[in-house]
Amino acid sequence: MKLDKKVVAAVNAAVVAYIEAEKVAVQAARPARFAGPATDSWSQSGRQEIMRHRQMWQLRIVSR
Repeated sequence: MKLDKKVVAAVNAAVVAYIEAEKVAVQAARPARFAGPATDSWSQSGRQEIMRHRQMWQLRIVSR
């Protein structure tokens, strides 16, 4: 049985297109990450500093 090169190329292209469509569908199904102000490094650093100060006050380490 001899295979036609055009048919093989068409089948290959269809399989590749199907795989790409599946990848796109998987990415579209993922929930988008919220990239709000909470991800900003400056605000994250500030919140960590506030938490550290609060912990110091709760442990009564901070001098008055």
